[in-house]
Amino acid sequence: MEHTFAHFEVTDIEAAVRDLEAKGVAFVDYTEGSLTTTGHIAQLGPARAAWVRDPDGNTLGVRQG
Repeated sequence: MEHTFAHFEVTDIEAAVRDLEAKGVAFVDYTEGSLTTTGHIAQLGPARAAWVRDPDGNTLGVRQG
């Protein structure tokens, strides 16, 4: 995984992912290594996160926890 440029803290990551996806935002899913996503969301210790790429290719995260 590339470095995350910025994270946006949310209180309900499932709702945030659902809302963004409904608006056409494409999430980055990871299926190999120690980082895997389920429903676009990865468990990172006590936190959970999901990632997108902006038009310039920067990786941005949505994070709960």
